[in-house]
Amino acid sequence: MEFIGFKNMNRNNPMFKDFGGDLERNGIALNKQNFYMGVYSLQELETYKSSKRYVTFVDVVRHTYSHSDAVHDNPDMEFAGWFIAGFTCFTLFPVYVPLLCCADKNACEIALKGEYILYVYDTEKKEIIFTSPFEINEKDIYKGQYSHKKTDQKTVNEQYKNILYNTMLEQYAGAYDYVKSLH
Repeated sequence: MEFIGFKNMNRNNPMFKDFGGDLERNGIALNKQNFYMGVYSLQELETYKSSKRYVTFVDVVRHTYSHSDAVHDNPDMEFAGWFIAGFTCFTLFPVYVPLLCCADKNACEIALKGEYILYVYDTEKKEIIFTSPFEINEKDIYKGQYSHKKTDQKTVNEQYKNILYNTMLEQYAGAYDYVKSLH
């Protein structure tokens, strides 16, 4: 197989940039991710000069990777804080009660969500012979802040990139087995 890239995704997106290399290192597909400049239509795939019979790509239907240091873990605690503040409005510190009750300044939410479709195109039959839709819905809350100067953001981003790559590699393993079963 030959991997030509991602439809609907920027070529330089760091989450997707090196995936073709992983496919090639695992012996699943030849990496041509940086050479294909088309729009992934059937008409263009018909004219594409592939070195392999099967050409693959991933359609990125929806993809978000976000991190937020403004996390509200427990909305009931926030309500309780404001409720207590309302009853203590004649004390000296009415503003600090809700902050003490509900503020969690040391939490971060990181989310990786997306919908993707893996396609395998047969250059001899001139048709798509395999599709595999898949989703990722990873959402975690961590102690600490992503934006803190001591947070190793590169390592955190690498962890979520690995989650994405492993999910895509599982799909490619299924496509590889399907193509092998045809011969």
